[in-house]
Amino acid sequence: MVQRGRLRGKSAIEGQLSKALASSRLGRHVQFDVRDDGFDVRINEDGIAAEATRTTVAALHKVRDQVQRGRIGGKDAIRKRIDTIVGRRKLAKHIQLHVRDDDFDFSVDAKAVAAEAVVPLQRKLDKVRQRIARGSLHGKDAIGLRAGRVINKYKVAKHFVLDIRSDCFDFHVDEQKVAAEAALDGIYIVRTSLATDRMDADQTVRSYKLLTQVERAFRSFKTIDLKVRPIFHTAERRVRAHIFLCMLAYYVQWHMIEAWRPLLFCDEDQPAKARRDPVAPAKRSKAALAKASSKRTTDGDPVHSFQTLLLDLTTIVRNICRRAGATPDEPTFEMITPANAQQQRAYDLLSTISV
Repeated sequence: MVQRGRLRGKSAIEGQLSKALASSRLGRHVQFDVRDDGFDVRINEDGIAAEATRTTVAALHKVRDQVQRGRIGGKDAIRKRIDTIVGRRKLAKHIQLHVRDDDFDFSVDAKAVAAEAVVPLQRKLDKVRQRIARGSLHGKDAIGLRAGRVINKYKVAKHFVLDIRSDCFDFHVDEQKVAAEAALDGIYIVRTSLATDRMDADQTVRSYKLLTQVERAFRSFKTIDLKVRPIFHTAERRVRAHIFLCMLAYYVQWHMIEAWRPLLFCDEDQPAKARRDPVAPAKRSKAALAKASSKRTTDGDPVHSFQTLLLDLTTIVRNICRRAGATPDEPTFEMITPANAQQQRAYDLLSTISV
């Protein structure tokens, strides 16, 4: 990209200059001195002015001949005829007139006419000069920004050394850093500042993997279970109170899930987590896999998620009843929906929670 669009070489520059002249119709009045790294230009302004005003000057001489022959008379008539000719060719601002009743004089500002005619060509030549001076990507900042996008995309900035200049850049691979990185290929390292007697290698890895519980808690807060809506506080004590209530709600939910593991899709063999290889991918126990595939507990009841079990428990309600056939003023009484076997087991498991 830095090199693309840059003109180099006498023949390439001559080709671009020929294209610029082709649409300007000023070719015979312009001469170039082309080099491999640039060009100089010479413009015949008098020739351009003469060509641009040739038809206008001829028309004005024709009007003068008609005035001298008496075909056009009077200052106003002469002025009107001249304005028609000059206005049609848009040269009025470059021609000075002195009109009399029986004749008129005029002069053309050749330099101004040539300067105006050359403006489109100068713009094209400036573009050619810009391409010679720099490529389509130029400037130290722009080159550095574009190179950085490529390096950051592939996450390899630390392996390359860049030398960026205003019109080009160089790079090479830092072989020492690549070799040091290759020595750790396939290895994920977890470090801790705690001494080995306080936390050995296995405990360090297990503690690091416990971060997944933090991520699960945030998901539970926002979307899955608790669905705590965004509440905007301005006072610090309200922020602390809000966070405390969120944590307290999740604390209750966590204990409920731990107690309901036999009824949920959760793995019940929790002690196995402390015995298995902490580095190897975690695997569920055979009992948990069987429960997930059959969708049934060991007692034959349907397996629930935390949400569906709560939904099932909502069918237990306290009803306000009155005896069938009773009068309107007869007292009412309360009756709670009897729990089925699985619902009763859920309540019994909740009673085992101790905090």
